[in-house]
Order: sequence, then structure tokens, then C-alpha cells
Amino acid sequence: MKVKDAIKLLKENCNPEEEIIIAWWDRSCFNRMTDNEWSEATEAGDDMDWSSTQEDLTMAIEQDN
Repeated sequence: MKVKDAIKLLKENCNPEEEIIIAWWDRSCFNRMTDNEWSEATEAGDDMDWSSTQEDLTMAIEQDN
């Protein structure tokens, strides 16, 4: 996802005064990726199934309580 697209989604869907949980990885998080490798990585991220993320966070919160 491009940064400009993420900003647009946040502006359209979030109250700027509320807190959210957000995670991102930019190219600097990875060692020596070529332009092609980075392009493939971002496409893989777009295609990943993130549906269990909320369940994982809920379990982590419940373990702390």
C-alpha cells in the first residue's frame, strides 16, 4: 500500500482524536532488498490474510489481565 492510500483511508474512516493500533514495515526494516524484491514483498503483504490479527491481539490482552 502506498503511504498516500493509507493516509486517505485513515482520514475517511477514523476520528483523528481516537487511538488506534497500527503496524507497518517500510523498506528500511529489511536488509538490502532490490527494487524488484521490495515490490514483490509489498504485493505479498497486500495479498496476506490478516484476519487472525484481531484474535491474536485479543488473546495477548487477555493474557495480561
